[in-house]
Amino acid sequence: MLRLSLSTTCLLLLSWVHVVPGQLSVSYGMPWGNWGSTEMCPVGSYAVGFSIKVETFQGSGDDTAVNGIRLYCFDPSSKRRTTVESAVGSWGDWTAVKSCASGYLDSFMLRVESFQIGDDDTSVNNIKFTCSGTGAQLVGDGMPWGEWGHWSRKCPKGVICGLRTRVEASQGSGDDTAVNGIRLYCFDPSSKRRTTVQSAVGSWGDWTAVKSCASGYLDSFMLRVESSQGEGDDTSVNNIKFTCSGTGAQLVGDGMPWGGWRLRRALETTRLLTGYACTVLTPAANGGPRCNLLWGGC
Repeated sequence: MLRLSLSTTCLLLLSWVHVVPGQLSVSYGMPWGNWGSTEMCPVGSYAVGFSIKVETFQGSGDDTAVNGIRLYCFDPSSKRRTTVESAVGSWGDWTAVKSCASGYLDSFMLRVESFQIGDDDTSVNNIKFTCSGTGAQLVGDGMPWGEWGHWSRKCPKGVICGLRTRVEASQGSGDDTAVNGIRLYCFDPSSKRRTTVQSAVGSWGDWTAVKSCASGYLDSFMLRVESSQGEGDDTSVNNIKFTCSGTGAQLVGDGMPWGGWRLRRALETTRLLTGYACTVLTPAANGGPRCNLLWGGC
């Protein structure tokens, strides 16, 4: 019986959605478009400022107002500053950065234009944040249509360190609205909680022992792949190994021996990965590993 191992499993596990202990949202956004990917500040950093991508008044043309929201992240240990953004519309320009003089962003409010029934819809027109400690308000340089809603709640514990935006793609000759909603994600830097994530998993085999970095986090990986066997039994991915940040130590899975190791690839992520475990099929079943990543916070 031919059994194909799930070679996509390990690839999908490198494109996960970050599970976080808190989410901030408001109920008065508009329903058009799709949610983009969840994007998180690098490990150890949090949001202290923002910028928005805004299309200015188009006269007799189609207005879209806010097309994107970008968070400015700060790492208090390294003093490093970075940016993250989720889905972004096609129109407009990024405005000047608004940053907290002290503290960090801790709640937000949207200015939203409701459905215009036959007129030009713009949906989200502006956003404003409050800063922790002082309560100072940072108002975006958006457009004036619509009404301000209510404030979101604050993170129940921790700080804002990620976002996801809902953006309507171009409607061609139809009415475009771009950004329709936003979700912000919280992280508690004092939390030592460890969690696991996994994607699709096959029915056979057992999870092997966890391989973990003594220090640092997983930062690159390599797969052991068996090429097509023609009329023979294919197994595809047979093993995986990771390197640890800082030391470069290698963690090799307890996989199967078929195939050759392929070129190493860096993990394109800002999530803090700390270890992994793999399901390995027995030789009789001839399959590859199913890998389960262990990770900490944002």
